[in-house]
Amino acid sequence: MFANDDEPDRTIDAAGEWFRTGHHSDRRVGPVIDPRLEHVFAALDVVIDDGDGLFTVVNGGLGAIIDTRGFPQNLTFWITGHIHWRKEDLGLRHRLSAAITPLSAGTKRVNRAKNTTILEEPLTPSDRWHHPNGVLPTVFGLAMAPVFLSTGEHLLNFSIDGHHAAEMPFDVEAVDAPDTSQAVPAPL
Repeated sequence: MFANDDEPDRTIDAAGEWFRTGHHSDRRVGPVIDPRLEHVFAALDVVIDDGDGLFTVVNGGLGAIIDTRGFPQNLTFWITGHIHWRKEDLGLRHRLSAAITPLSAGTKRVNRAKNTTILEEPLTPSDRWHHPNGVLPTVFGLAMAPVFLSTGEHLLNFSIDGHHAAEMPFDVEAVDAPDTSQAVPAPL
């Protein structure tokens, strides 16, 4: 439609420009503080496809942890997100960290409340239009395996290279399991 002899890919460029102006911005989602972080959230499981930066999550946006077995409560979950690096981040090894702290009075400490990983893959420069900082973004998953000792309000802090990047409040609640002793099977 916009292509011509001098610019055979002009239609693609025009569509890209329309997308950038209408849909792409520096807005961040959720509990994000660091402008490099597009989004971050907790999930029960995450699988990252290293080839194209796609990821699959199970129970993404985990916000309240429900316990029916008493304490201590072991839980495994993931912190996942998308980082848009800057040119000054190239050539550096980057450290992603998360820590859980109790917020409410009377809430006991959390055992195994921290985890850190070093990104081993070097950052890759990019000249693609959808990488406005000139660096290929990173999709990450950071496993957490805390042991909660009581109910209460908690805060999960996430950092990039020691700099506070996001914080996510969540509750650990104790709920009685439903009584199934009188359950009647559903008719077939």
